[in-house]
Amino acid sequence: MPKRLTITGRVDQPQKTKFNMKNKSINGLMFESYVNHNRANLLVNENKAQLKQMLASNKIDQEEFNKILSADNTPNKKYVGWIGRQYLKTKEPNAKFDWDSLRNAVTEFIAMVNNNTFTGEETNIEKYPDYETLQKKVSEGNEKAAAAGPSKKEAAADMEVDFNSKDALVVSPLSHEAARKLGLSEFAHRVNSETGQKDCAWCITYKNPTHWNDYTDNQLITFYFAKPKTQEKLQELQKAFPKRNVQSLAILVSLVGDPDKEQGKITSGYDADDKQMNAADVKKYLNILGVPIDNEKAEKNV
Repeated sequence: MPKRLTITGRVDQPQKTKFNMKNKSINGLMFESYVNHNRANLLVNENKAQLKQMLASNKIDQEEFNKILSADNTPNKKYVGWIGRQYLKTKEPNAKFDWDSLRNAVTEFIAMVNNNTFTGEETNIEKYPDYETLQKKVSEGNEKAAAAGPSKKEAAADMEVDFNSKDALVVSPLSHEAARKLGLSEFAHRVNSETGQKDCAWCITYKNPTHWNDYTDNQLITFYFAKPKTQEKLQELQKAFPKRNVQSLAILVSLVGDPDKEQGKITSGYDADDKQMNAADVKKYLNILGVPIDNEKAEKNV
């Protein structure tokens, strides 16, 4: 019998395939019980006021309202007013930036605030009059916080091959070092305009570990990286997602249910251009690759 690797990383064991939580201790969840929910809800409502005005005046629709709201992962949604104002600029003719660029910049900014790369007035997003100014600050933060790269041995030890067939590869990095190594090798699908070298668009693979730490430590996210291994599968993905770069996909899995069981739920993904993909499309992508999830049994052999 040929050996096979299922999504859980076990060999020679036909079993149900699940995306599980990895990387994280769940001790941080205990702090949630100490939050003053009434005060938090009041702050959320205040910070959503500007966004509600945009919705009431038909500058944005309900779908856009929800999208902007979800881009701010702070507990009190304190950045949604600023995000909403910048989002309106993406709808202008010949806009200089798009929604994904704005979302990425805000995500990076929040991560840098959380890990104290930015302090004092630097954490006030209203200090930055537009997207371009914020993006410049984020770029400065990346340069400031960039750390030396890990050894190949260290990075290789912190990743798992969860699925490997003739058509597809799925791996899960268990550390920032491993994510960066993968972003510079198997999942390097772009030429960096600044360095001229091949690398990956996903912020968690950047030299600066800020984004990885924010996702895994603060949001309790586990990552899986998936990609087609054959031209046939790549073409099939391109046909299914004609407006996307489908060379690879970063999959986000969040904690659900009993923390002790480490059950995971696919929440979203990012294509090779770092464009966000919803959970349904992530599952469609994996299905095309022949990667079984949930209660489906693995059918692919190494």
